[in-house]
Amino acid sequence: MKKYFAIIITCLLISFQTSAAPDFSLVGFAAGVTGGQGGKTVSVNNASAFKSNCQSSEKCIIQVTGKINSASTSIKSNKTIIGVGSSGELTGTTLSISDGSNIIIRNLTIHHSGKGKDVISISGGKNIWIDHCDIYNAIGDLNGDGKVDTEGDIDGGDVDWYDGLIDMTKSSANITISWNKIHDSFKAMLVGSSDSDDSDRKATFHHNHFYKLWERVPSYRGGTGHVFNNYFTNIDHSAVNSRMNAKIRVEGNVFENVGSGEVDSDTKVQWGPIGAYYSKTTGCWDVRDNVFIDCKGNQPATSTCTFTPSYSYSDVLQASDEVKETVEAWSGVGKLDRSGITVPGKEEAGVYFGVSTHTARTFYDCRGAKIAGTVPGAGQSPGIFIVKNRTDVRIGLRCGK
Repeated sequence: MKKYFAIIITCLLISFQTSAAPDFSLVGFAAGVTGGQGGKTVSVNNASAFKSNCQSSEKCIIQVTGKINSASTSIKSNKTIIGVGSSGELTGTTLSISDGSNIIIRNLTIHHSGKGKDVISISGGKNIWIDHCDIYNAIGDLNGDGKVDTEGDIDGGDVDWYDGLIDMTKSSANITISWNKIHDSFKAMLVGSSDSDDSDRKATFHHNHFYKLWERVPSYRGGTGHVFNNYFTNIDHSAVNSRMNAKIRVEGNVFENVGSGEVDSDTKVQWGPIGAYYSKTTGCWDVRDNVFIDCKGNQPATSTCTFTPSYSYSDVLQASDEVKETVEAWSGVGKLDRSGITVPGKEEAGVYFGVSTHTARTFYDCRGAKIAGTVPGAGQSPGIFIVKNRTDVRIGLRCGK
């Protein structure tokens, strides 16, 4: 009996270790952003209500509960815009942040902006966190002429059919872009709109899945940036582009099938995973623990500068050999319910894992989902639980009343 019980517990521990969600806490240059926390909470499912709440001067948490079309709007300060479950969707929409600050955009599918428009345009906004979203347009023969134009500035051409997915320009600063799926676009993310727009925007990109893109992943003019633990795959032209004296720390990323290998006419650097392209003044890179799989073009293993971010991130930094699996499993919408953002009262009978500290106990089901506000005791569903504290591991029955 003891042997059988030990086997069960071992299996359960393995299940917990492989299923539990990563730490989704805010990390990076946007650290400290609270969005609409402390303000009113509203649920919206139409363009009118969505836009009016985004433009309100009040602190607000805006829950998007369904698909909303043509809801282009500016976003004022102190807002959290979050999709509910996997249902929050914005299409035919550009979200613009020109002077707002302390803004969170989370758990939303946002796609197919208007022709020639960005999906998210940050042109002066500060302290912004974009997390667990699915952001895309389209890539290929968009104008229907039977060929794919890969040159920009062609009237009606494919590259300029849409603009960027997330563009950060002018005095924008202190931005974290994390755990998103960013895909299907010629232009991904532009930091700085021209070679003279080279201020220090301070942007962090981590644990994003970038795929089916052409370039600008990101294109970074001036200042400092941090690109870590992202998975880049099927990027046809170039990925990280450090230009106009930018300093970018690029670490713990996986690049797979990235780069064309062609030589940039301005910098003479091959278009590839990490380089300097399109500007006669190059930027530099601090590279650490990156993996290149079936890539072409510039794949530097040696740094050309040193840059140390001003924030702590060791708790979330992964070795590059862990990144692909983690990002594929946990990026995009619909993952937050398994990371602690839960609806109380959804506990079910079954096996639970409990982690206790000196202040609180937290329980997880077999899938790794956190069960909010539960402790062993009266009113709880029965089941085996494992309570792990700082000094021991106790195994017992999680009893009902």
